[in-house]
This record gives sequence, C-alpha cells and structure tokens, in this order.
Amino acid sequence: MNQIGEIIRASGMEWIAQPINFDHKIMAEYFVGDCFLDLNIQEEMLTGTLRERAERAGVDGFMPKLVEELKWIIGEGNYRFDGYAFGLNEINFYFLIRKAEYNQIMNKIKYWAITKDFYEIISYDLKKVKSPAVA
Repeated sequence: MNQIGEIIRASGMEWIAQPINFDHKIMAEYFVGDCFLDLNIQEEMLTGTLRERAERAGVDGFMPKLVEELKWIIGEGNYRFDGYAFGLNEINFYFLIRKAEYNQIMNKIKYWAITKDFYEIISYDLKKVKSPAVA
C-alpha cells in the first residue's frame, strides 16, 4: 500500500516517518539484547510488564545488531531512530528517513531483505514522496 508520506521537519531537514516491521521469527536471527533474554511477548503484553522491560532496556536495548544493520543500510545522516514497539504478531522499528533519500533507501532495504531471505518476515508501507513543485 502506498500512502502519502507525512513530512516531519526537524533540524532544518525534511523526514518521512517509516516503521519497518518484522514477524517475531526475526528474533531467531539476531541477539535480542540482554534485557530480553527470557522474553515472552504474549504473556508480558497481557501483564503489562513488557513496557517496563522496554523502558529499562532503553531505545537501543532491543535487537541492537539488527538496528545497527538497518542504520548502516539507511546511511549515516539519513535517519533518526525512534525506537521499537511490540505487537502480538510483529515487532516494529521506527525510523525517520530523510525525504531526499527516501526512495533510494527503501529500495536498499527491499534488496537487503531479499538477500537475507527475510522478504517473508519483513513488511513496511512505502510512502509516496511528493516532489517539490517546479516553478
């Protein structure tokens, strides 16, 4: 699904909010982080302890190697990492991606997912990025 990308202006730049979602199966591929070694997502969502665990771990505490890999693909200066969230069936990583590089970066993520054989466990909605009007 292509949605119009909401443009966020910060630090003198324009960014597109882009969640990158993974099936829970991704946890078998990457270290989950010290605070998440005994994680039981379904149980902890019901009891409310998952939020406390995530707060203790901090924004970079969950799956740090996966996040580091995504940051590397997106490229320094092209993102702001805004954390993660858990759903019953997926894990969401939130990025702001520099608008000027958005389409190129999303293509890189697509090809990364194919080469890692993650294409069936990753999802994201591509945003339509409006080009500036030409005078």
